[in-house]
Amino acid sequence: MTARDTRGWHIGQAALAVDDLDAAVAFYRDTLGVPFIAQPAPTLAFFDCHGVRLMLSSGTGESGAGCTLYFEVPDIDRHYAELQHRGVAFAGPPQGIHSGAASPFYCEVPDIDRHYAELQHRGVAFAGPPQVIHSAADYELRMAFFRDPAGNMLALMAEQGTYVGQ
Repeated sequence: MTARDTRGWHIGQAALAVDDLDAAVAFYRDTLGVPFIAQPAPTLAFFDCHGVRLMLSSGTGESGAGCTLYFEVPDIDRHYAELQHRGVAFAGPPQGIHSGAASPFYCEVPDIDRHYAELQHRGVAFAGPPQVIHSAADYELRMAFFRDPAGNMLALMAEQGTYVGQ
């Protein structure tokens, strides 16, 4: 593992629960074109999303419930205790924790119109075409939403310009 700047948060892995792992692997690998890493067990598959691992897991009973974000921290026990002290309610101690919170998984792409057309050609059913979600003087955020075979919400997202927060 390479040394990382531990002053900020770095997303190391995102997990999606699915009910049919074979269908999900085919969808993410073949339909979406996400680079496949491995399937180390019959209930797990991993993909590479530009350095962030995407874990698909079946058999959790949480299919379509959303995703779980895994934040890479230098000392999990210290961070766990610190966040508990701040009022964060965990599902359990540091180990395999799954969230039931539904949240889209956003996939940043350089050309949303091209990716939208390509994925439609591959059979992805979008809720609608790419839409402007937010715009400012020198910034525009566009998204197009769709679901995977397990019902998880996904979105293509593309940012143009520089966003200056308030």
